Amino acid sequence: MSPSPDRRPPAARGLSRRHLLQGAVVLGAGAGLGALGGTAPAALGAPALLRSRPEARWGVQSGDVRARSAVVWSKADRPARMLVEVAATEDFRRPRGHWSVDVGPDTDHTGQVRLEGLPAGTELFYRVRFDDGGRLGEALVGRLRTAPRDRRDVSFAWSGDVAGQG
Repeated sequence: MSPSPDRRPPAARGLSRRHLLQGAVVLGAGAGLGALGGTAPAALGAPALLRSRPEARWGVQSGDVRARSAVVWSKADRPARMLVEVAATEDFRRPRGHWSVDVGPDTDHTGQVRLEGLPAGTELFYRVRFDDGGRLGEALVGRLRTAPRDRRDVSFAWSGDVAGQG
């Protein structure tokens, strides 16, 4: 015959060491979260929120700029589609073009887009974002100037640590 279950309420049964320790942990955790000033959910959720969108931690670059074209590249932290916009103004009210390329493990999550059909001798702004299927990452903005259509003299400036001391 098995012993009959104790039908008394928990408070009447006494407090076991296990229940005491569990209660102390719960109370301590609650007090610690309360010390964050009521921002615990936001503080604890921020890293997950930031990680839920694709990031371009390595920035954005442009290069191989010619009179009518340039190359823009960036690297995402995961497989995504790299979206590139070009506009004559930094507010991107009237974009001049849109380009995209998929990035993944086979490209080391790096995308490169050749921007074609750009106006010669013009300062342009480009904006890069990564989209991993509904989650759009933060926009990175850069600026470039296309080469002039006609031939002109060019000056180069170089500086660096020529003595190797720093």
